[in-house]
Amino acid sequence: MAAETESITSIDQLAAALEADDSQDQPDPDHAQPDAEAQSGDPDGQAEQEGDQQQPVEGEGDQPANAPESLDDTVVSWETASGEKFEVPVAEMKLGYMRDQDYRHKTQTFAQERDQTIQHIQQQYQVAETFAADLGQLHAVNAQIAALEQAIPTIDRNSDPAGYIDVMTHLQQLRDTRGAVAGRVQQAQQQQQAQQQQQFQQAQQRMLSDLQTSIPGFNQEMLGKLSTTARDYGFTDQELGRITDPRFVRLVHDAMQHKTLQAKAPGAVNKVKAAPVKPAKQAATPVETGVEQKLKAYSKNKSLANFAALYQSTL
Repeated sequence: MAAETESITSIDQLAAALEADDSQDQPDPDHAQPDAEAQSGDPDGQAEQEGDQQQPVEGEGDQPANAPESLDDTVVSWETASGEKFEVPVAEMKLGYMRDQDYRHKTQTFAQERDQTIQHIQQQYQVAETFAADLGQLHAVNAQIAALEQAIPTIDRNSDPAGYIDVMTHLQQLRDTRGAVAGRVQQAQQQQQAQQQQQFQQAQQRMLSDLQTSIPGFNQEMLGKLSTTARDYGFTDQELGRITDPRFVRLVHDAMQHKTLQAKAPGAVNKVKAAPVKPAKQAATPVETGVEQKLKAYSKNKSLANFAALYQSTL
């Protein structure tokens, strides 16, 4: 316990404190089981043990009040080469280590994703470069084949059989080369189309997920109604089949709702027109009070009698 009251100033002291903290949690093997004399029921041994238990242990109860409750409360102190001093609790060091581990994990994940993206871009660039080279070679071979095919009729095989054989051999080699290059070009085109189709399907899946969240009650039946509304505006089935932007579908949904409200509007107006007109309630004529009658009489004839009557009615 005395070691805990002091500040830890080195890695060795921190390790010793951790080891001491772990050793306190382990049971003492000397007190794990009673000895044979205690089990035999010896009264002298039992009395001796009771006497030992009654004796106070030296130093017990002398723990300082400011001793840390756990190792996490222990303060680690150190000084840098420049003379700057720091004091940090072990709990804060643990939190900092956990934050550092999380930061390292995210950094490593980001680095892996970046490397994968760079590798994918390099692969795509190599595929495009190879495809362009094959296309250029195919055009060149086709031009050479066309030139030889035009030159063959002008060659006399009887007077120049060796030249004729060389031309025919070269022509066959060019045709074989053209077949191999054309096969690679076709394979590259098929792979590109398959990749584009896969990307298109993934984009449509993302669009459907977005629409299920943004449009209440979105289902296959509503999708059919939206397609009908879009056709009314002139879109073809081929154009609708290539849509992957959910914003377009939400726009068509708003247009469909607007058209539905417009279709219901004439019926609502006719219903209002067909409703019977109720006569307006006539306001009841207010009954004049005595004061009002006397006031009118006095206004017409301001005589002393009318004034007296008006004054009498106000009392």
